[in-house]
Amino acid sequence: MTLREVLTDDLIRDWAGPRYYERGEGYFFADRILHLSELNDRITTTVAGTHHYRVELWLDSDEFCYACDCALGFRDEFCKYCVATALQWLEQNSNPADSQRDRQVCTINVTGFIALLIKQLVVLDTTSIHGKIDDGDQILGL
Repeated sequence: MTLREVLTDDLIRDWAGPRYYERGEGYFFADRILHLSELNDRITTTVAGTHHYRVELWLDSDEFCYACDCALGFRDEFCKYCVATALQWLEQNSNPADSQRDRQVCTINVTGFIALLIKQLVVLDTTSIHGKIDDGDQILGL
């Protein structure tokens, strides 16, 4: 058995549950996957979150396995970073007509996306924008 036969959107939803699936989908649509590689049916990524997290997805004797070095991953939970990784891999291995990104408008949860944006803004170092409040282009680096 191969990952192509096992890894589906339904499996991802089942393993993650609605909360982590929705959050991971937000990371996927926000292009937070920094690097994805696959070798011998083992997917490895780095996902940009509060920190950079390493995710691995693989099969072991036809059993789907995963690992992430985030707090939830250490508790053996299929976290949002695993979801984002799996969705990115599915995207790269799907027919263009089946693209998740084509369904982005229909599936993304606006509240979850806004919450993700707010969380990222909180991380912003306010001292780096002191004195630049009147110039939004400078704050955004434009």
